[in-house]
Amino acid sequence: MNHPRHEQPDASTDFVLQPDVDSIVKINNSLKGIIGASCRSLVDMLCRDYIDTGDYSHIWSVLSKVEGLESRVRTLKWQHWADDSNDPTKEIFDRIRSTSRVLEDLLMNAMEGTDVAQMYSRGILLFQNYPLDTM
Repeated sequence: MNHPRHEQPDASTDFVLQPDVDSIVKINNSLKGIIGASCRSLVDMLCRDYIDTGDYSHIWSVLSKVEGLESRVRTLKWQHWADDSNDPTKEIFDRIRSTSRVLEDLLMNAMEGTDVAQMYSRGILLFQNYPLDTM
């Protein structure tokens, strides 16, 4: 009786888990749920709200959500996005990181007591000079 032959996997082959498309879509939808249609519009609204009220808790809240999402992406253990420009996770990770970066900058300026209104009117806040919605 012939039994099917079971081949051993080639030890030299690296098995790289590909990110699940649904996971990328879910992460992207989560980011859109936090920032809406436009990151620039959201940060502009948060900035104007801070200028009007002096309360930076809304900036903090949105940043916390974005950082939580960034942490989720990191725990998925996808390919190393810094090493592979073809990695489908790179674009979404870059969007999340850029969003986090401009929110951190706005929050830092607010917490340090910088004249955010003057910086805003001069157009020198990071979000005003960063290609946010083109990614």
